[in-house]
Amino acid sequence: MIRECQEETGLAGEVLRYLDSFADEYGENGQATLNFFYEVRLQGKPVGSDDIADLRYYAIPELQLEDFAFENARQFIKNLQEGKYDR
Repeated sequence: MIRECQEETGLAGEVLRYLDSFADEYGENGQATLNFFYEVRLQGKPVGSDDIADLRYYAIPELQLEDFAFENARQFIKNLQEGKYDR
């Protein structure tokens, strides 16, 4: 996960803690997926790779559920905004 993040954004990072996971389905055939969410500390200046059109930071309250394509991501953001993962 950290390696993929670095390849896509140029940011180094470290996993701080596991936050949640959700089962979901992907694609027309309903391929089962299991999606994990972690808190990660990132370091460096972000630089998008060839397949990234835009890269920016958002404050948690600014995130709009309708901007996320997958139900598991929308549920995670909702939980995050409601403080479920606060320490």
